[in-house]
Amino acid sequence: MSTDQTTSQLERAVEAFLLDREAQNLTPATLIWYQRYVGALVTWLTAKNVTTLTGITPDLLRAYVVELQGRGLAAKTVHHHAAAAKIFCKWLADEKLLPTDPALRLKKPKLPKAVLPALTQDDTKKLLDACENERDKALLLFMLDTGARCAETVAINIGDVDTKTGSVTIQKGKGQKGRVVYLGVQSRRALTRYLLTRNDSAATAPLWVSLTSGARLTTWGVILILRRMGARAEVHVHPHMLRRSMAIWSLRAGMDVARLAALLGHADLQTVRKYLAIVEADLQEAHKAHGAVDRLLK
Repeated sequence: MSTDQTTSQLERAVEAFLLDREAQNLTPATLIWYQRYVGALVTWLTAKNVTTLTGITPDLLRAYVVELQGRGLAAKTVHHHAAAAKIFCKWLADEKLLPTDPALRLKKPKLPKAVLPALTQDDTKKLLDACENERDKALLLFMLDTGARCAETVAINIGDVDTKTGSVTIQKGKGQKGRVVYLGVQSRRALTRYLLTRNDSAATAPLWVSLTSGARLTTWGVILILRRMGARAEVHVHPHMLRRSMAIWSLRAGMDVARLAALLGHADLQTVRKYLAIVEADLQEAHKAHGAVDRLLK
């Protein structure tokens, strides 16, 4: 088989794979993830002159991961590449395009277990003081209170929020799954003040809009708002830090893991349990400082 035939066979397999992902009604962000990481694998395989799909071997896939690690990429990035390779190869086997799954025994590189800390109370006050308008303050509190992902936040419409009860309906979260999250009194007050500045109040109107164009905010727009807010407050902040802070604060306040997972939109409790490491460290430090026996016998 010629190189041209091999390349086109590989490309056709990827096209069929991506079409299968699209047919599953995955989010645009998830589809882009597959295009990026499976595309990188195919580009690498093509450069290695793999002539057929059956030329994708376990050793070749391991060499791919090792080469990525050698480039000095972040552990999470290499993890994504390996995960995409495993998913693609499993699909090839499931579709009978390969007799067996060559990535079955491919190990994804372990990710660092350290969990970054949450914002402190002082950090949060500095960020609130650094807000230049009602929208930014409401946005900050909204993301801190709900733990919604950035993409979920910008997709919310005015009609998805009940300012009386505090319930917020996320129509399509990760994996196209909807859920309901909640806002407390302070966040609802800030949101109400922001909505009073809006000219459009239709239920289908986007909740978060640009102050100049009136168009729906994008995820990049939110990132820039937080980045500028953080620069003024001298506090490093980004969307996932707000989500992480909500999770850790909730656990510190006594919320159980299952309920927190439901609010965050995680089907796997293990994803949420990683935040327990920080909470447990808090308890250990608290006991070290205030342990009854040590204080009594000191």
